[in-house]
Amino acid sequence: MEYLGLIKYFELGTALLATVHYSKYKSTFLKFLMPLLWLVVLLEFSIWAMRHYYGITFQNNYLYNLLNVTQHFFFLLVYYKFMKRPGLKTISFCILVVYAIAVAYNLIWLQQINSTTPFHTFSFTVGAVLLILSIFLFFLDLLKSEQIINISYNLLFWISLGLIVFNTGILPFVYSINFKPDLLGSDVICWLFFFLNAFMYLSFAIGFIKSHREITGNGK
Repeated sequence: MEYLGLIKYFELGTALLATVHYSKYKSTFLKFLMPLLWLVVLLEFSIWAMRHYYGITFQNNYLYNLLNVTQHFFFLLVYYKFMKRPGLKTISFCILVVYAIAVAYNLIWLQQINSTTPFHTFSFTVGAVLLILSIFLFFLDLLKSEQIINISYNLLFWISLGLIVFNTGILPFVYSINFKPDLLGSDVICWLFFFLNAFMYLSFAIGFIKSHREITGNGK
């Protein structure tokens, strides 16, 4: 499963592109995406360096659980910020509230959070489902706007494409882990995780390169 280590280079490349093209989206809520990408890079390379150079290994599920919650909440907030139609914006806000409640319930009563915590399948599943729903709402909102004409130059379109493919593809397997925990380290899951991550970060990269500031919109 050494090929999984390549994912961090996709993350690094995407973070670099996000930095180079920062001026395109710095006036929107997406400006917080760049530090989030660098946070992911810092986490991945730090864990790799400790293991590779110092032989330090530790149970790091709790770090990725917190990272997953941060990422899901951030992207749900992005879609709330970018939603234009009042009705859809209200639904998007309700989605944020539902996710916050689900995470709090999971952290306090269900799977909890500590140094030996397992992978939080509950929070991930709820976050992925709500994120997919938010992306569909965003696409519906986009269809009703003039931005649909230049959709390929919209940064959030490429981000949405990467997110929906990744979350839709991984969701059935993450859910299955609840019933078959051994799936978590299986070759099928690892290969799927690799290709879905590669697709997502490549989609992000295309968005940073191809997007235009005036097409992406404000989303403040």
